[in-house]
Amino acid sequence: MQQIPRHIVTVAGGVFNQAGEILLLQSPRGGWEFPGGQVEVGESLPKALAREIFEETGVYATIERLVGVSSNLALGSVNLDFRCLYQAGQLTTSAESLAVEWIEPSQAFNVVQRPAIRARLQTMLNPCPSVSYRAYSVASRELGAAYELHTEHNF
Repeated sequence: MQQIPRHIVTVAGGVFNQAGEILLLQSPRGGWEFPGGQVEVGESLPKALAREIFEETGVYATIERLVGVSSNLALGSVNLDFRCLYQAGQLTTSAESLAVEWIEPSQAFNVVQRPAIRARLQTMLNPCPSVSYRAYSVASRELGAAYELHTEHNF
């Protein structure tokens, strides 16, 4: 019998406040990234995203739209990126966030270092209503891990 493929599904939110700043967190693995994480079995994508954003930052946000889908072929993960709007809450750190900050979009590329996250940041900041797709390989989420882009499309 052929084994059914299994993938890790993750969600991330580019949360924007009324001033147009984007919410980023400093990960214990190193580097800055969006709040987000793994979707649990039986959990919807919007519920998972709301849970992850709140757990990591103390912020409540609503989804504006899906902006990107990416596949990390090395880890078997499928990532769904959403543009979100801040609703309420105070910035709070957690075990998954050493620091949490609102950052001007023009400054975001100065703090985000990992190539895969930088590519996703570009998609989050793009006002175009298309959805971006990328397939890439990064064997580790650690800062400095080798990044290889395989394909990129906009739909």
